[in-house]
Amino acid sequence: MDEEIKRKLVQYQHISEQLQQFSGFYNELTGKVAEITSILQALEDIKNTELKKKLLVPVAPGIFLQTELKHNSEVVVNVGSNVCVKKTIDDTKALLHRRLSEVEQHQAEVGNAVQQLNEMEAQLSQDLEKYV
Repeated sequence: MDEEIKRKLVQYQHISEQLQQFSGFYNELTGKVAEITSILQALEDIKNTELKKKLLVPVAPGIFLQTELKHNSEVVVNVGSNVCVKKTIDDTKALLHRRLSEVEQHQAEVGNAVQQLNEMEAQLSQDLEKYV
């Protein structure tokens, strides 16, 4: 009986650790979804902003550069390895929508894993209560 309790305790601790890790990852993915959604909205706002409008562009937290909008149909996108290319706002939004879809799919998978781990943890908790 003691070996069974020890085994279940170890299993419970392992599941709890996994649950904590997966929950953290889920929260990171939630933040990424919010970030991409915010960027999509910003791109739409830029696209609909009239040319020559004065803007404040953030340089660092609390520090802004005053500028004038010269182009509202293209942005410069870092495509990796410090290589940047001009893309239309619509092309950039399409890219971000694909990324958003991938992140949301991954988030759903992690959410399912969290749910399964929660169920396993609850079952083990009930099992261990029998020995108390």
